[in-house]
Amino acid sequence: MTTNKKTTSKASLAPTPTGPATAAEARPAADGQRIKQKRLERGWSVRHLAAHSGLAISTISKIENNKMVPTVEVFSKLLAALQTNPGDWFFEADAENAKPFVKLVRAGSQVGIEHPAVHRDILLGGAEHGNIVIMRQVYRPHAPELQQMGHAGNELIYVIRGGLEISIRGRKKLVLNPGDSLHFSSSLPHRYEAAGDEECEALMVWWKQD
Repeated sequence: MTTNKKTTSKASLAPTPTGPATAAEARPAADGQRIKQKRLERGWSVRHLAAHSGLAISTISKIENNKMVPTVEVFSKLLAALQTNPGDWFFEADAENAKPFVKLVRAGSQVGIEHPAVHRDILLGGAEHGNIVIMRQVYRPHAPELQQMGHAGNELIYVIRGGLEISIRGRKKLVLNPGDSLHFSSSLPHRYEAAGDEECEALMVWWKQD
């Protein structure tokens, strides 16, 4: 395990660091700008979005102006209020980023998303990568149960260590062990959680066909 400090959204809204943006900071900044853009496209005021999302006006304003990085829960509320699928959020076309590129991300510098049940490191995501998102995920044992969610596209989960319990609505629960993988239509509502008393580390690949 690396001891390098990760760029992580904590359980509360954390201030966005000032100064030149690093690769890890670029994503939260872009998300804030896009939230504002989608709000304006609907002709909504910040107050209107606050009423629909259940969030404070000041919180939304700070996120849009890149003064706060939203937690997973807050980010999910914003997308739900804006009627935007989480999968589509990552896959929206970006003509500038579609150009040929080479991108190196050093260990410990990935964008991290923190939740009581799981820590996620975004390894790759966005239109420049051909409609694909890859995350390293560490599920904590005996953690609060995540909500079953479905979204556009396809999903593949590969277990690196520990055991992973997967619930897919209408299907029998599955337990994956190290080396096991599962591929399914992610439109089916699903949920992951650690199986047993140890952490589970897994690689999740999520993609959407054009």
